[in-house]
Amino acid sequence: QNRALRALAVAVCEGIKLFAADLMSASIPEATPKRFETAQAAFRKVIELSSNLEDNFTERLNGELTTTYAGPAHLASLLLSAADATEQAALTKLPLPGGADVNFWRKWLQFRAKETPFVWSNHMEAIKKGFYETGKSAVLVLPTGAGKTTVSVLKIAGVLARGKKIVFLAPTHALVEQLTDDLQEIFPKEQFGLEVSGDFDSLLLEDAQLQDIEVMTPERCLAMLSFSASSFQNVGLLVFDECHLLSPQSGKIGRALDGMLCLLTFNAIAPDADMLFLSAMLKNGPQFAEWIADLTKRQCIAVDLLWKPSRQARGVIVYDQVEINSSISRAISVQRKLNSEEDRTADGLRAAAKRELTAAPYAVWGLQHNWMSSANSYTFTKVTDEIVPLGGGFDGHNVWVTPNANKTAAKIALNATSAGLKTILFVNTKADAVSTANDIATKLDQVVALNETEKAIWDTLVLELGDAKHSIFGGANFGAVPHNASMLRLERAISERLFRRSDGAKVIVATPTLAQGLNLPAHLAILAGDKRAGELQGEREDLEAHEVLNAAARAGRAGHLANGVVLLITEPVVTFTQGAALSENLKKKLSSVLPEDDRCVTISDPLEVVLDRLMNGELSNREVMYTINRVAALVASDGENVSQVNLMSRSMGAFLARKRAEEQEFLAKVEVLWAKSREAVSAGTNNAVILLASQSGLPLDLLERLRVRMQNAAGT
Repeated sequence: QNRALRALAVAVCEGIKLFAADLMSASIPEATPKRFETAQAAFRKVIELSSNLEDNFTERLNGELTTTYAGPAHLASLLLSAADATEQAALTKLPLPGGADVNFWRKWLQFRAKETPFVWSNHMEAIKKGFYETGKSAVLVLPTGAGKTTVSVLKIAGVLARGKKIVFLAPTHALVEQLTDDLQEIFPKEQFGLEVSGDFDSLLLEDAQLQDIEVMTPERCLAMLSFSASSFQNVGLLVFDECHLLSPQSGKIGRALDGMLCLLTFNAIAPDADMLFLSAMLKNGPQFAEWIADLTKRQCIAVDLLWKPSRQARGVIVYDQVEINSSISRAISVQRKLNSEEDRTADGLRAAAKRELTAAPYAVWGLQHNWMSSANSYTFTKVTDEIVPLGGGFDGHNVWVTPNANKTAAKIALNATSAGLKTILFVNTKADAVSTANDIATKLDQVVALNETEKAIWDTLVLELGDAKHSIFGGANFGAVPHNASMLRLERAISERLFRRSDGAKVIVATPTLAQGLNLPAHLAILAGDKRAGELQGEREDLEAHEVLNAAARAGRAGHLANGVVLLITEPVVTFTQGAALSENLKKKLSSVLPEDDRCVTISDPLEVVLDRLMNGELSNREVMYTINRVAALVASDGENVSQVNLMSRSMGAFLARKRAEEQEFLAKVEVLWAKSREAVSAGTNNAVILLASQSGLPLDLLERLRVRMQNAAGT
């Protein structure tokens, strides 16, 4: 029996060696017996030999005697399935893109395969469509956590293999920093002699050149295109991550404008470069790809895939209506009693009355994506057996409850840490991120020791600040850490590193900045509120659908955590009645985190919004003035390449207008914008003025007057 087991084990080992050699496109080790042609042949032979019918004993035993080696058979079956599934998906077997250097391509595939030896099924669909081929642009719509960066580096590698450069656009500085680090690991300098940079400021030095891969925000790219258009001549690929942000949302079009002007200007300056757009939220991918094909005059494919390798449970925090009514009644009683005792009616809700507003939080979970179509596809569970304090108000007659979202979320996060779960908690403001993290860290009372790298970053931070007490981490026990855009880069680096560590920070409290693609996987994501402060005092506005879904997607990430849990704390408080059907309000809230489809943003052209305002005579409108000045700076810096014909007339708005047979009306609007921009450009505009205008959107004439005044004051 031992000899048989050893023989089966030897066959399995040979199969594994053949499997690995095939997967990595490597030579078979010389010591391998080579009794089998393929790994599959070895595994099938093990399965066959592991179960043997002994014919000699059938008559003597009056029945069959089967000798079975279950362990080797099961292992061989699993390995056979893996070998069959990856046979056509080996990374090292990907064909060479047109014009690429074969040595660079093969060397990089071999290097990359050590980390990701095979391509996921969704990525294979994109590869079959030829998205990484030279001369093709692509719009990839994949769910968050489905490996958009993993697949995009195939296109990047192909462009680098042709000796071209890459510009990678990301919406936030935090994401720029992460992508720079990731790409430096994927294309290490010591292996390939490539420079990956996210240091935008160095590009503004005289005679500065783009590195092999430059990672930056669209705003900074637009500034660079205005300042040094010639630097982009050897760029072969523009990657635009989170490209759904090109669409204006809720009337706020500044970021979308910069993104669209960046895209159009880049194409005007580097017309032969391919483009790759990535998003999890884009609804009109095929239409957007059609426009990009029209813009570049080359093929642009749309790849829209819903599969992802991780699962989530998503729910909404709710309260029992009976408990809420009871707490309101208690609060009213206390309010009236204290008013009577003091012979004075309080203007607002008294502190003692507010303390009566408590209830136990429940979660309602959607059990499947099409949960609204079935009465049994949702369920309620208690989040904690403890009651939580709610907020509230009083208008002289009525008491109402508010969710007290940050405190409730902190309580849930603390409970999750006792179960060993890592939690990302999203709050609305930067100050809330810091205060909530400090509150949780104090209650956790857990000191996390910094490792050598983190200690070096911490020492540098303390040196820069002058004292540790000035850091954003408060007591520096690091059990819970904040993350927001106002933190120093060193502070963000410490927070991200500590949260990634399995024995590091248990909770990270972040603003929505963290939701924009940052890869910090957690077991649990809690969204403390679905509204934020509006522009008017006291105004509350809904978060955009893509903001909610991006935050929710931080729970569970491919390659890190297979499963994740999402909880949304809504504003106002949502209640339920035991045994009753879901209310319409509750259905709406649950749909916000568990829609049938995460694709929720339709890209439209923000320039159309500006043109319509311009035609309405809104010359003082902030976005109109900003666009005029941006276009003026572009014309002044590179009027030869950036013209009305190859910029505005090829915009998405112009493309859609042609499809509606309204092109002449659109071009008439463009002519008005162009005329206003030409008026803003004076002959011989100073280069420094052009640079500042391109970075800020301020009027060229204003900056020129300021320059002259400063020059006269300096006496030069």
